[in-house]
Amino acid sequence: MVEIRPFRGLVYNPERFQDLTSVLAPPYDVVSKELRSQLLATSPFNIVNLTLGETDRTGSSQGTFYTQAMEKWKNWQQKDVVVRVSEPAIWRVDQTFRSPNDRVLTRTGFVALIRLDSLSPSDIYTHEKTFQSPIRDRKNLLEMTRTNFSPIFFVYRDLSGDLDALLADYQYTAQARATMNLEDRVEIRVSHTGKRNWIDRFCNCVKESEILIADGHHRFEAALSFHRESRPDEFLDTSFVMGYFVPASSEGLVIFPVHRGIKGVPDRDLVLIQAKLRELFDTNANDVSGGRLPSLRVAVSGKKPVRMRIKAGVHETFRKNLSPTSVGSFSVVIFEEIILKEIFRTAPPESPGLPDVRYYSREDDCLGDVERGVVQIAFLFDPIGIESLYSVVSEDGVLPPKSTYFYPKCPAGLVMHSLERT
Repeated sequence: MVEIRPFRGLVYNPERFQDLTSVLAPPYDVVSKELRSQLLATSPFNIVNLTLGETDRTGSSQGTFYTQAMEKWKNWQQKDVVVRVSEPAIWRVDQTFRSPNDRVLTRTGFVALIRLDSLSPSDIYTHEKTFQSPIRDRKNLLEMTRTNFSPIFFVYRDLSGDLDALLADYQYTAQARATMNLEDRVEIRVSHTGKRNWIDRFCNCVKESEILIADGHHRFEAALSFHRESRPDEFLDTSFVMGYFVPASSEGLVIFPVHRGIKGVPDRDLVLIQAKLRELFDTNANDVSGGRLPSLRVAVSGKKPVRMRIKAGVHETFRKNLSPTSVGSFSVVIFEEIILKEIFRTAPPESPGLPDVRYYSREDDCLGDVERGVVQIAFLFDPIGIESLYSVVSEDGVLPPKSTYFYPKCPAGLVMHSLERT
């Protein structure tokens, strides 16, 4: 059973920042160099100053960035750019946006702390593989600044059935607003409450549920590593990490697939790749007998995307080498394990020889790059539902990195959690 706790968060000074639009940023891993420059231009106090350096995310050339982030963070606190709330609280975040089918949805989540040293593998489900370089990067930043600037995105099952009553009884102490116009327009309302009875009810609701990491796997691993390696310190508490908790039943829980485009494929190789795909996949998408077999769509320039369904014999052989076999039902796994490793004959992840794979959360962006020749071939996946994710992780299944894109992201800068004891 997990432990959830309120905290005295640090927030942008409400006397100076009635609107948070200019100071928020998406999580570091979706911020391009161009977007970083745009965010910095909105305010000298945009949170991206502290979450992402101007070189790369691997940690190999960010040594000075970690020091600069620490110095800026201390300076912001000294100059009351950010201030600490007066009492332990839990934050409510409402994000209103348009869904892919043009419906207006609102996703409500809550920001609180979760105790790391109380967790067992059965308490927290992870659904994507992680790499060591971004873990080192986030750990370096955490060690230097001793602060969570962005909450880890968790989904929890509301097993108690108390969510509606919690929302009805919620009374906030203070509230702020923001608008993010990155991919689409997202209206944000953030507030917090210090009401002890309400906080106790919420903590009890979450601690008895099944919790899944939706976004922030590398930050979660970094926080765990930092905690396990830290020596006892009377001035530092590494045992908690900040999380953004969204009920799995939320109508606003939207999950995009992350499509793949491959750059730098010569025309000759492209012909051979398509021929090999036809050996392993059927292109008759209307074949009812294959309806239960996973499929994906393939796009090349000048042609409409073609749906290809893995052949039954290929799928059966493929699944035998997987643990659990249920992960073989995900088209993103078929792409990684068959298309990349067998057709493109790549090396293991993070080693030399990988093709240049581009990732897209929006299908239109992916197909646009195919037509412009930015990528020569693209693979488009169907969305993965939250229950499908819970089903596979309950069997200890793990999907490839960037298998899902929970939309919209929870911004960095809404509230910050300092590991330093107060």
